[in-house]
Formats: sequence, C-alpha cells, structure tokens
Amino acid sequence: MSRTNAAEGQGDAGGKSRSTATALARKRLIAGAVIDILASEGARSLTHRRIDAHLGLPQGATSYYYPRRFDLLKAGFNRLFDDGFEEFLHCYGPVIRRLEAGEALDVDLVAESAYRHWKAVTQPSGRDMAIARFEFYLLATHDPKLLAVQNERRRTMFELTAKIFGGLGSSNPKRASSEFSSRVQGDYISHFIAPSFSRATLTAADFAARIRQLVDESASAKIDRAHGADQASLIAM
Repeated sequence: MSRTNAAEGQGDAGGKSRSTATALARKRLIAGAVIDILASEGARSLTHRRIDAHLGLPQGATSYYYPRRFDLLKAGFNRLFDDGFEEFLHCYGPVIRRLEAGEALDVDLVAESAYRHWKAVTQPSGRDMAIARFEFYLLATHDPKLLAVQNERRRTMFELTAKIFGGLGSSNPKRASSEFSSRVQGDYISHFIAPSFSRATLTAADFAARIRQLVDESASAKIDRAHGADQASLIAM
C-alpha cells in the first residue's frame, strides 16, 4: 500500500473503501483492454503503453497495476475465464441445481443446456472473445507460467463437467468430460476462426447424440487421475 493510501485508510475509512473500489474497477478495465487488444491487434501489440492509449489513461497507469507483461496476460485471461464461466453456470443452471440436490441427470436436460451455452458463446458478438482466447492458447505454448495459470483455471470447469457426466451414469466421467470438452472446443474455434470448415449449426439433438455416445464409450476406455487432470487444457471456457 502506498503512503497516500495508508494515510487515507487511517483518516477516512470511507476514502479507503472508495480507493479500493476504484482500484478494482481500474484493474478490471485494464483486463478487459487486454482482451480487446489481443482480439483486434494481436499479441505483438499488447504493451502497457498501448493499453494506456486504448483506455485514455495517463502513461504509466497500466504499469502501476500490472508491472510485467505476464501480469497483464494473467489478468486478461482471468477476466476472460471468469466471464466465460459465468455464462457456463447460467446456461447449465438446471443441470447444476439437480447435481447439488443429488438428483439424477438425463441426457436431454444436459443437451439442452449444452445447446443453450453453444448459442450464447457463438453469437457474432463473441467473435472477439474467441480470437482473444485463441491468442491466449498460442501464447501459453511458449510460456509455461501462463500455461499453468490457464490449466489451473480450466480445471474448475473440467471437474464440473466430469461431475455432470458422472451424474449421467458414465463409468469414466473424466474421460467423457475430456472428450466432450475437446470436441466443443474444436467446434467453437472452427466456428469463428475457420467457418468454412465448421458445421453451419449445431442442435440440441446433436449434443444429445454426442453425449450419449460419450457416456457409452467412456465405459470401455481407461483413464487415470493424472491424465484426467491434464485434460483441463482442453476445456472450452
């Protein structure tokens, strides 16, 4: 904490609270700018100076909150994941509520949720998010620390998806989760990055058929805990 903030905190609790809220808002704004610049200009353009200009901030403002480029990338990815995971939880709400209540799941309910999520993330407005996500993936291939950050966050969604397949009666829910997520990831990236190679549309029936197939196939495949955890890198956010 800077001396100014310390003084404000000692003399004015309200001032400290406002200062903290302002800092959090500024950091969220910067994280959003990371996503915008990756999507519109690519990773080479992502600099502290470029973000300051993008947001109309005084030079050095971004560096104050995120001194290293890695800090910027981590903040941007966390913002991207948090926004995506919130959408996932919203679309899969009926499924998650059944899981929490200890009730059995059925394929049609999960397929409807998967389709609802697919429609949400493939809206035209989601193109920038898809491109930014792809940029993050590429950057992580050359940065083990960034890859570790991404895998740790994706693990949350991987484990939740595995629970869903467990609720569907899969005898190997981690494998089913891995396969389902990697297929959705491929569909998602192709939809925006290479639309000429992707299907025109996916329906709830398509997701139901895919889920049934994976539940059946997972029973005949072997997968250990470590391999299952590694598959977090395949999860679509």
